[in-house]
Amino acid sequence: MENNKIEFFTWIRKIEFIKLKKHYENYYSNIINVDNNEFLLLKRYLNENLFTDYSKEDFEKIKEKFKKDEIFDPIKNINKNINKQKETFKQKIYDVLINIEDHLNQFSKKNYNKLRKHKIIYFIIAHAINTNKKYAQWKEEYDIFASFISNKKNYEKMTWCAFENGPILNSIYNPSPNEDNDLFILYQNEKQLIVFEMAYFFLKNFSTIELIEESHKTKPWIDNFERYSYYKKIKNNEIIEYFKNNKPFFIKLINGNN
Repeated sequence: MENNKIEFFTWIRKIEFIKLKKHYENYYSNIINVDNNEFLLLKRYLNENLFTDYSKEDFEKIKEKFKKDEIFDPIKNINKNINKQKETFKQKIYDVLINIEDHLNQFSKKNYNKLRKHKIIYFIIAHAINTNKKYAQWKEEYDIFASFISNKKNYEKMTWCAFENGPILNSIYNPSPNEDNDLFILYQNEKQLIVFEMAYFFLKNFSTIELIEESHKTKPWIDNFERYSYYKKIKNNEIIEYFKNNKPFFIKLINGNN
């Protein structure tokens, strides 16, 4: 079966977008008016077919389309009291577009904390390993490691190192600020992405420091970290062995440490 590919932050922006879209659709679908204009506008412009990678460029095009198609000028509306109901509906949905754009803008290689990214990936993989017996989305746990690759290194196999700030994905790591190689997710079906997504939405609730501290409690890091050895490799089989038998910390918290 041929693999599909999606850039890591495009994937995050997409699932964040879908979650926000559902929130706003649920909110505006419950508003009662003659035409429910807000909901209709929302459905029209929060349409996934209008997006390529949920980037700032996408939103700029959609906002321009909104202004042109709806004959809407946000500058004029800011400088006057909006008293026409129809214009009020437009302003509300235009503001929703801006709010979503602003939220998604943080999820990029340029804006995202690099240490946080590596810990997020580490625990996403941990969750996939720990639940693979249940969800059976990979034939072997080793196949999970092939899901995260760098284009700039010719699909180099995933390798981890034990750094002072926890496990680092060496196959994309660059010591310069925000200069990691691009990261892509390879997947054979959407169910594999859902397994990653479940972990992501739990992990996003923890601070970067908390993620680092939790990674320090895992045996693959403990057994390999050496203060004066910068690129001390963590073998993939060590990560598999540990997380097949130990739930990631956030699952323990959800299950009451059981």
